[in-house]
Amino acid sequence: VPDGTALRAGDPPDAPEVPRRTLLLGAPGSGVSQEAERRLATFPEVLRVLPGTAAGSPPPVVLPPADDGSVPVPAAVLPPAPGARTPTTGGPPRTGPHALSPPAPAPTAESHPWGWTTTGTNELLPLLAEDGPPLLVDSLTRWLAATHTTSPRAPSRPGARPGPGFGLPAGYSARLAEAVRRSPRPLVLVSDQPPPAAPLPGDRDGRFAAELERLNTAVARECEEVLLIVAGLPVRLRG
Repeated sequence: VPDGTALRAGDPPDAPEVPRRTLLLGAPGSGVSQEAERRLATFPEVLRVLPGTAAGSPPPVVLPPADDGSVPVPAAVLPPAPGARTPTTGGPPRTGPHALSPPAPAPTAESHPWGWTTTGTNELLPLLAEDGPPLLVDSLTRWLAATHTTSPRAPSRPGARPGPGFGLPAGYSARLAEAVRRSPRPLVLVSDQPPPAAPLPGDRDGRFAAELERLNTAVARECEEVLLIVAGLPVRLRG
């Protein structure tokens, strides 16, 4: 700062110029969440949203029904087999929709910069419509897994369509993308990138991956910046 410059104590630093809407895609463990935090680290206030989580609890894992109509037990709630490696030690990949986004540790006050707020909610549309500090959503994968119905025979929300798939209300992904486009606040959105070798449509995991691809595509259209995170390095796809 040049000599003679007048400074006011307590004034927060000016927020940097960043794209209004950014979508970060990446596989679990790629560093996509850390990249999202870095992009907003200089803002004095940020609201971080963790869909699919309750206070202090891991996100629920929702699986579609088996062919016989029974609801499978998520692997995430089963005790590990003797000698089995945990997800943190690089064990074999999980199965089911949660394979795209393994549970993260419960957020704490120390897990984000000072001045940030972390909340666990699936109600993204009202938050996107509100004015306020930048919004970091980690992740759209968790939101999708937490908001679809567990059984196409018993939709859990008004407007949910029965039949194959996840019972999302018609146009639900488009509604979220529209809310992203209209949001008055800066956005950084995290989502998993389904692997190229995902099962074919009709397989349970394949249906989830297809729905996630549709959601990612709809949201990416509304974002000025889209990046793919590989081994902690951002690869620019747009912007």
